[in-house]
Amino acid sequence: MNNFNRITVFPGTHMPGVPYQIGYHNPTELPYIGAGAQGAVFRISAHQCVKIFVNESDAETEAKALLAAASASFIPLVYEVGRNYIVMEYFSGPGLKAFLSSRVDFPDFIAEQLVLIIKEMKRVGFTRVDTALRHVYVTPENTLKVIDHVNSYRTVQPYPQRMLKSLFNIGRLQPFLAYVSHHHPELYFEWSQAQIIP
Repeated sequence: MNNFNRITVFPGTHMPGVPYQIGYHNPTELPYIGAGAQGAVFRISAHQCVKIFVNESDAETEAKALLAAASASFIPLVYEVGRNYIVMEYFSGPGLKAFLSSRVDFPDFIAEQLVLIIKEMKRVGFTRVDTALRHVYVTPENTLKVIDHVNSYRTVQPYPQRMLKSLFNIGRLQPFLAYVSHHHPELYFEWSQAQIIP
């Protein structure tokens, strides 16, 4: 399994109009899953993947967030933490943006889990109570998992502004807000008062 120790990651190149992501060199046969601003992810087994970070401090920060929030259903399981990597749960399934874009409806089970994610983020003490749709995945069991928690205790964002904006951008905000206003009116009122609804 420690074959991933042969993979190296390094700072990427900033280009105008292109989201920044780190670079990597993978001399192994481990499949590449994706990369972001802090690390690259590779599948190491049917149920596990490894995120390898450029900066050790980012690995430490994300590991702390994942472990502190381990009781939340949307958090990937953590199997091992190293100096610059985290071995965590691998889950197949589409990103939430693709999942919603492929349907004409907005399923109640998705809306309820998005609300639960926001409430759970508050419960576990995240200072960033928010996520973008690109970080939310739908598992084959129709449960939502959220990745990329390196800034969960670094950024202060008490409302799901990015989530609502992401839903607005794909034309799915109104059905979600209709669900929230009917089933969680206190949350809808809070968001309205904060003026974060696009």
